Amino acid sequence: MLFARRLMRFKMPYYSNARVLRGASRKHVLYLTIPATNYRLQYVKQITKKSCFIVFVCILFSCLQEIDVGPTKFNEEVVLNGFLSPDSVFKVNLSWTQPLGSNAPPSPISDARVHVFENDAFLEELTPADGGIFSGSHRPVAGRRYRVEALIPGQPRVIAEDEMPAEDVADACFFALGDPGGYNARVRVKIPTNSPSHTYWFHFFVQDYEPAAAPTTRRQMVFYFTGNSIWLDNFNAIYDRFLGAFEYTLYARQNDEARNQAGVEIVFGGAGHDLFRHRNLLQADENQRLELHIVRASSAFDRYLKSLLTEFITTQLLDIPNPFSGSVKVYSNVTGGRGIWAAYTHQVVDVKDFPCP
Repeated sequence: MLFARRLMRFKMPYYSNARVLRGASRKHVLYLTIPATNYRLQYVKQITKKSCFIVFVCILFSCLQEIDVGPTKFNEEVVLNGFLSPDSVFKVNLSWTQPLGSNAPPSPISDARVHVFENDAFLEELTPADGGIFSGSHRPVAGRRYRVEALIPGQPRVIAEDEMPAEDVADACFFALGDPGGYNARVRVKIPTNSPSHTYWFHFFVQDYEPAAAPTTRRQMVFYFTGNSIWLDNFNAIYDRFLGAFEYTLYARQNDEARNQAGVEIVFGGAGHDLFRHRNLLQADENQRLELHIVRASSAFDRYLKSLLTEFITTQLLDIPNPFSGSVKVYSNVTGGRGIWAAYTHQVVDVKDFPCP
C-alpha cells in the first residue's frame, strides 16, 4: 500500500515487483523497480524541494569567478586601395588599419616602394606623395592585366591584380511620356556585347546649371530610381506594388544571366510611374541635365561594389540598423593585407540629348 500511494503521488510509470530499499528515510526514498517483461533496471531518485534549493545555491555561488583578460592585442595590417580607369594614371593609397571603434583617420604609409606590372612585365614605379598616395605616369589599357606590388619595411609583400574591361559603348535614349514638367520617362539602354567576367552597373546624376547671377553648378546623385527589367539584379531593390516596379538604391546591377546574353535591353522607369521618387527635386528645365552613368566593372570591381553597397544598406542606410541582419564582409583581392585593386570603364550619357526614335 505504501508503494502504491507513492506511485500515485509522483505519477511514476507502473512497474511490477517494485521494492523499497531498507534503511531509507521517508524524505529520501529510492524506488528500485524491476520490469515485468524485458525492461532494464531503472533507478529513480526523488529529492525534496529543500534539497534542490541547497544544491542550486551551492552551484550558483561556485560558478562565479572574476577573470581579468587584459587589453585585446591589435595587429596592424596594410591597406592598399587603387582603382584602374583609362581616364586616369595609376594611383595607389597605402595606410594602416585602425582598431575597432577608432574614429581617428587612417595612418598613411609613405616609406614604401610600389611597382606596377602590365601582363607580368614591369611597367613603372609609382612616385610617393603626401598622405600615402603613390602616382604613376601611365594609364591602363583595355584588355590588359595589371599587378601592383607594395614593398613596405618589416612587412610581407602586398600584391593585387586585375584586368581592364573593354571600352564598349552602350546605346542609351529616353521615351517621354507626356509629362514635360518632370521625369515621368523611360530610359532605355542597349548593351552591345557582354562578357562572363565583366558586369554593367548603372546610376543617375542630376546636374543643375544656376542662372548667370550665381554661376555655380550643383550635381547630385539620384538616390532612388525605378526599373522593371528581367536583366537587373534586385539585391538592392524593393518592389513597390503601388508603382508596379522595383525601386533601386543608388545603383542598378546587371544580373548574372544577362552577362551570357547578346543584345540585352534594359529599361528604367515605365508607364504609370516616375523614373524617380522625389519629383520636386527633379523638375526638368533648361538649367538641368539628367546623366546616365554606365560602368563596366571587372570581376573584382563588381564583387567589391556589390559587397560595399550591401554593407551600406544593411548597416548605414536606416537610422536604426536591422538587428537581425548578418554581418557583411566587403570584398578584397589584396594578398598580404587588405583593400581593393579593381578596374572599370565609365560612360556618361546626357539623356535629354538622346530621344528614342
